[in-house]
Amino acid sequence: YQSTPFGPGHPLWPFLINDPRSDGRSDPRRWQFPVAWNLQLTNDLGKQVPFAVLREIADNADIVRRCVETVKAAITGMEWNISISDDAVSRVMGETGEGSVSASKKVRDQYTEDIARVKDFWQYPDRINGLSFQEWLSVLLEEVLVIDALSIFPNANPLNPELASLEILDGATIKPLLDTRGGRPQPPHPAFQQILWGFPRGEFEAAPNSDAEYTADQLVYAPRVRRSFTPYGFSPVERAIPLVDLYLKRLHWLRTEYTDGVPPDMVVKTDSTYGSNPNLLKGYERVFNDELAGNLEERRGAKFLPSGMEPIFNPSSDAKYNSDFDEWLVKSITGHFGVMPSQFGFVPKGGLGGAGHQDGEASTTESIGLRPLVEWLQTLLTQLSIGFLGMPRDLTFTLSNTEVEDVMQAAQRRQIELFSGQTTWNEIRTEMGQSVYTFPEADSPLLVLGGNITPLSAAFEAVTVDAVGQDNDQRDATVGEHEDAGAVEQETPDTEQERQEPTPEQKAELTSFLKWASVERDRPFIFKHLD
Repeated sequence: YQSTPFGPGHPLWPFLINDPRSDGRSDPRRWQFPVAWNLQLTNDLGKQVPFAVLREIADNADIVRRCVETVKAAITGMEWNISISDDAVSRVMGETGEGSVSASKKVRDQYTEDIARVKDFWQYPDRINGLSFQEWLSVLLEEVLVIDALSIFPNANPLNPELASLEILDGATIKPLLDTRGGRPQPPHPAFQQILWGFPRGEFEAAPNSDAEYTADQLVYAPRVRRSFTPYGFSPVERAIPLVDLYLKRLHWLRTEYTDGVPPDMVVKTDSTYGSNPNLLKGYERVFNDELAGNLEERRGAKFLPSGMEPIFNPSSDAKYNSDFDEWLVKSITGHFGVMPSQFGFVPKGGLGGAGHQDGEASTTESIGLRPLVEWLQTLLTQLSIGFLGMPRDLTFTLSNTEVEDVMQAAQRRQIELFSGQTTWNEIRTEMGQSVYTFPEADSPLLVLGGNITPLSAAFEAVTVDAVGQDNDQRDATVGEHEDAGAVEQETPDTEQERQEPTPEQKAELTSFLKWASVERDRPFIFKHLD
């Protein structure tokens, strides 16, 4: 480094700030956190926007509240269930060689009691506060969408070793603690503190992510948006703050136009000073307005102004009230929450971006908005069930949409998969939670050929037989032509075997020829190993 002209230079020798390892080096810090982080008596240290501000925006900005409530209504209206995981079915299929239907049934029969027990708990996940699953999920989504500081406390009944409730705490009161590397302290060290009235009032360990039994004073702190330089999340409300600020200022401007606005529709320009007497000018103004105010007949008639007076009409204010900017603001804000403006009553205009575009807009919203959030929720609820309810890992928590459009789309998807040989009747009925059929055809994939429904095995056999028959017909025709010409030679067994088993060079040349023949070529293909 030092001997190279204009080189990068030799790096400075590092000065370790963490305890060195046995090799003399130290593990890197996760991020450059503020000094004495754990000593600061605030629960949002390092956040650009305090939790209280986020709560206020969500409560006072109508567009934000409508977005939050729309997402909550969409997800809390979904059906939930404890299902068999795909990994468990695949494992049993590999171990036993059975089909997916019988493998799924075997796993379900094995965990019937566990499924019933876990479903019974999730009916009322917070029994202490009397919250049903839909109510509990609504509180959870409020925390995720507004401050992204979801905090769940597993509250055990002192008289019963089983879990009593999964209580959702106000995440704004929870302060994540840091270890020497800027990460989450591991048990038995506390990982979180609750800051109330400016002082720590309790501390908690990080809840286990495995099948280990939970203990007292544990907490699940689960921001949805994780970033390397902060232990806090990044909620949709916080992401939309610049746009929400413009939206609120726009509303304030409209409000002042109606309350404090001063420009009249018309002013009259005059070159008279009225003897520097403003009261005289005011008198002329009052006489003119009193004559026209509320008098439609007078306002429709011609009026003559004294000499030196010229009416001036203010320009139209249509441009100031153009809705294009408002529509852009609404779309930009709702995009952070993954909802459609049409859900708020903003009807699309005609044309390419009009009402015909709603189906595509809904599909995009589903893929980038609700679906990722639902998948994250399913993973979280599955982990909670495994960690605190002892649910086997072969089971999973599922959320499914029950809207009519989604049911129709699912039915169309199943129909396409069924009649294209991708699935069977019993696999579809198992997916829908219905009893399976007992006749053999229900376990066989199907194809639609020539308007007829044919089992896949029979269709494959028919195609194979037909192909072999055509090949034999062509071979017989070729042999007949050679026999007529007297040019057919008897092949020895060795020659026949060579023709059936081409050499690697012949296989490579055949592959090259197929690529050459797939498109139009100006040059001919030169065979070296094949005739």
